[in-house]
Amino acid sequence: MKKLLSVILLASMLLSVAACSNNKKSGAGETTGTQAVTGEETTDTVTDDGEDTTDTDDNGYRIKKLTIGGKDISEYTIYLADDANENIKFAAEELARLVEAATGVKVPVKTGNAEGTAIEFAVSDDASLKDDGYVYTVSDGYLKFEGAADRGASNGVWRFLENECGWDYLIYGDSYLNESEHVDIPAGTTASETPVCAYFSMWDGHGLDFINDRGTPTAEQINYGAMSHAGHGMQSYNFAELDNFVNQPCYTDEDTYQIIKKNVEAHIQGRLDAGEKIGVDFKDVSIGQVDTRNFCRCNECNKLSRTEGSNSGPVVKFANRLSEELNEKYPGLMYKIYAYQGTNKAPANIVPNEYVHISFAYDRACSNHLIDGSECEMNAKYNEWITSWANVTDNLYVRDYALGSLFNQYTVIDNLYDDFRYLASLGVTGLCREVSDEYDLGFHQIEKMLLAQLNWNVDMTREEFTEIYHDMLKKKYGDGWEKILEYIDILTEAQDKAGCWDCWGGHVPEYQRFDVYYYRDNFDHILELLDEAKALAKGEDELRNIELLYPAVLYTGCQASYFLEFLEGDEERMAVLETKYEEFVSRFEALGYRFDGLKNQYGEEVFIRKDLYREAWGNWDDNFETWTGQKLPEKKPAKK
Repeated sequence: MKKLLSVILLASMLLSVAACSNNKKSGAGETTGTQAVTGEETTDTVTDDGEDTTDTDDNGYRIKKLTIGGKDISEYTIYLADDANENIKFAAEELARLVEAATGVKVPVKTGNAEGTAIEFAVSDDASLKDDGYVYTVSDGYLKFEGAADRGASNGVWRFLENECGWDYLIYGDSYLNESEHVDIPAGTTASETPVCAYFSMWDGHGLDFINDRGTPTAEQINYGAMSHAGHGMQSYNFAELDNFVNQPCYTDEDTYQIIKKNVEAHIQGRLDAGEKIGVDFKDVSIGQVDTRNFCRCNECNKLSRTEGSNSGPVVKFANRLSEELNEKYPGLMYKIYAYQGTNKAPANIVPNEYVHISFAYDRACSNHLIDGSECEMNAKYNEWITSWANVTDNLYVRDYALGSLFNQYTVIDNLYDDFRYLASLGVTGLCREVSDEYDLGFHQIEKMLLAQLNWNVDMTREEFTEIYHDMLKKKYGDGWEKILEYIDILTEAQDKAGCWDCWGGHVPEYQRFDVYYYRDNFDHILELLDEAKALAKGEDELRNIELLYPAVLYTGCQASYFLEFLEGDEERMAVLETKYEEFVSRFEALGYRFDGLKNQYGEEVFIRKDLYREAWGNWDDNFETWTGQKLPEKKPAKK
């Protein structure tokens, strides 16, 4: 199936958070307002700055009555210690904000010792909670949150509201508050969780992480957050003073080392001079390799690479030395490098030191099969590589990709469960997943939300995972969700029949991700499924979510069918496809999007023809032989 997990350029674990229903995009990367935390079929709202504008009528709140430890929520006061850190202050603010949005009750927040009917926060000294874990405990008239100093308090609040109050997908995703006449959380209720990943991010390159209505918490509010994945620091900051980025710097040359050290130190000092603090504003420096496979082939580099069995030998030796020397002046910083494009495999003998952090990239791995390598040779090689790193370092993140090609959407849902659990078993503690889903035409948001659930409960059963998955479909698509599920199953089968393919592609993928014959044969049925789901939809959100699926289905169906019908001489069906392609154009534009200015994940402009004939013979014909198994005809048919 599908290779999991992907990339980010955002810099912390729990960045965008909190409650809301589905954002509606009227154009590329643009939102026009958000439904309230109170769920579907309501006009209540929470503004972008967190201000609650919910109607005070009792019917405006999803939870009519909330009792905790035998006491009504209206009797509670939230207490903060005089020395409460910023994450605790933020958590208390979130708890008060969301309780009011759900119930209409304003819970006061005070500083001082807790007394009476109280909600209290404390920093835990339990090392197993790491940076993000928490414990909450309910007793008679009392609720206590104990969490890791960095992010335990905010996580505890959000998970409490999810676990106990019926708020689904609150931390990451399209949150939904289930309606209840009375939520009663009895004394004796307790829970403790620590997520798998200290760093967990989804990035699409357009500033859209997870859909939510909450602004990004500040670095202070989340105590800066976990270290992020590696970037191409050697290229981004040109630490080696290269004339171009065609070749890597020499990692064994002393003069080059001194140039890089000087520039890295200047970078660090510049941040300090600007008022930033190590461990507060930044915890790391990316010295990731230039984005090329062309490594130095001098005698010393060649000798070390052969001895270590990988180009990572010179890179890790260099990173170890640099980090050790700079740690004397700047203690506490980590130095991030890639396992990527020539450094995929760990060195045979050189071990990364405690200051060196590895970001393993699944670049060009197979996206269609399990990453443990049990289903294809391509991923067996990547599994050998990542295992080599997992055996020598605890500082291992993964950067994975799920890059669509505009209208050639695909899904990686069917392997998410196995893949995430496998990475957790290797000791991976960070995930950066790069997702191209600017137009939300597929199922990437569902995939993101499923990964978030696994991050909090990696030990869930497959049945529990499937139940959560189906619940997400129900909330997103309404009563016709099973029609959408059947479409996803057909799409998955079409992908599986195509064998191995990777995540990359521009407008038209470099590798065909689906069997054209199977998709062609199911094209009309998929559209029928969407029509049936749409007929069952209730409310604007469900309708729009289903409408968003049509453009990719119409485009992909025409793409899969056109050349096959041409070879079979079915002019009647080709005329039908012309009509369906016109429908694709009109539906995409009706969603508020424009064809002018479309770009692929490389940032290159994409020109979509607005009639099928021109698109087929202008954009698709290079793939004619790959898709059909026959030679491209010397003369294409004349346009009627």
